Amino acid sequence: MAAFWSRATNLSGVRGRLLALMLVGAVPVAIVAMHNAVLERQEALDGLTRRVGVLREAVAARSLAALDSQRALVKGLAANGSWLLLPPGECDAALSAALTGEERFTGVWILDETGHLRCNSAGRPPGASFADQDYVGRVLATGSYAVGGFRRGPLTGQLVLQAAAPILRADGGIAGMVGAALRLDSLRAPPLEGAASHVWLFDMTGERIALDAGSEGRLPRPDDLDALRAGVADGILVAAARDGGLTAWAASPPGHPVQWLLALPAEDTFAAATRRFHRRLGEIGLFIFACILAILAGTELACSRPLRRLAGKVAAWRPGFAFTTTHSIWDPWEVTALNRALDEAARVIETRERQLSEALRQRDMMLAEVHHRVKNNLQIVASLLNLQAARIADGAIRAEFLLARERVQALATLHRHLHVEGDFAGVAIAPMLREMCAQMVTGAPAPGTARLEVDAAPLTLQTEHAVSVALLVAEAVTNALRHAFPAGGAGLIRVTLQVVAGEAVLEVADDGIGIAAAKAGTESVGMSLMRGFAAHLEGELSVETDGGTRVRLVFPVPELASPRAPSSVR
Repeated sequence: MAAFWSRATNLSGVRGRLLALMLVGAVPVAIVAMHNAVLERQEALDGLTRRVGVLREAVAARSLAALDSQRALVKGLAANGSWLLLPPGECDAALSAALTGEERFTGVWILDETGHLRCNSAGRPPGASFADQDYVGRVLATGSYAVGGFRRGPLTGQLVLQAAAPILRADGGIAGMVGAALRLDSLRAPPLEGAASHVWLFDMTGERIALDAGSEGRLPRPDDLDALRAGVADGILVAAARDGGLTAWAASPPGHPVQWLLALPAEDTFAAATRRFHRRLGEIGLFIFACILAILAGTELACSRPLRRLAGKVAAWRPGFAFTTTHSIWDPWEVTALNRALDEAARVIETRERQLSEALRQRDMMLAEVHHRVKNNLQIVASLLNLQAARIADGAIRAEFLLARERVQALATLHRHLHVEGDFAGVAIAPMLREMCAQMVTGAPAPGTARLEVDAAPLTLQTEHAVSVALLVAEAVTNALRHAFPAGGAGLIRVTLQVVAGEAVLEVADDGIGIAAAKAGTESVGMSLMRGFAAHLEGELSVETDGGTRVRLVFPVPELASPRAPSSVR
């Protein structure tokens, strides 16, 4: 924020401060409004959680009351051991009378110790075996009240929960048992009937019964269902159901014979909260958009337009021309001051450019003169060496003088090209090699006995590297002229220069007798010099003598700085 304030104040003075204050004031308002929108959405979700919690309490009260009444009925009847002594008809009538006014139960029955039916409130004939019922096994195993799983009554077809309690003998043994079936729909609390809710019941084996038709899609996903039944997060969860709809669930605590799960669809509540949230976001966005429009309009009039006009003048300005600016009464004083500063800077740059141009012109003239004089002096030295060699009778000494002359002549050729081209940072290698080799063939001891060809790719090297290349070629060509073709024999000397994958490949090859025959295996001074030049170029030098001699140098092409346009003054 501090950087923004500094930028605004530097750009447009008072206008920048006003625009910055507008944007800075909009930020906290937008933050507060967005925070309120988030709180409203969260409050809607919390209200949904509270509502499903209230419904859970209603279901819990109704369910516990029904389960307690089933326990009390079964245990109360089991406390009277005379049921097993009554004839079946009297027993059936007595059981029917015991259920008078109890609409939550579908029936009561008496079993003997083997699980066979003795009598029942529905008037079914005795003798049927109930030994395979799960609650029978639990009563026989524990000797106490036991609850079975869910099942559908064979006579009524209703979903029921069965439970039984033992009829004990005087010695504590089980003489029989009393069972009762509780209607599962009696566990639904009356307040839920008018609400869009769903209820599922789970028995001790995990079997699930839905009390509402078509409600399976509202079940939570398997992981969420396991968490709810385990009592995680107090048994309340708001998430997406299996059908994708947002739903709030509440589950009874685990550990009871019957566990129930309540679902309350939350799409409408969530949609209303989302609409309020989006409306608040829209209001915030509209407010910020209005602020941005005001800022853009202000900066366009006070900053951007004057700066674009000034930038156009700067882009159109060229050295050597006057820098003209236009002013408006609406321009900020900073832009006006910048106009004046650029005008003054343009005049200073123009003056300095004229001075630099004159200095460069004088430098070019002096460098050209220096290279011209160096070239002339080197040619004089080469001529002196040639004259001195002509006065020496010893052929070996005369050959050394002539070899030194060739080296000096190569340097003279290099300086002549520097003088002619005017680019003193680099040398075009191809024309220099052609001229140098032509001079060496013309000045050879036996001219015309050897033919020399130059095939060089266009390549520009720095002056120091060009010196090493020139001297290396001079050494290789001189050795070929002196030793490859004895007794005036004719032959071909070929100089090639190629650039392959960023590396220069230089070869000097002849079809003469080869170094081995000429030098008998000894390395000459010229060969040592060539190795030194190759090391200076950071290249690899190889010499082959199969069918002649081939000197091959591979060296990296050094980067050459972009050459300055040559001066028109020579």
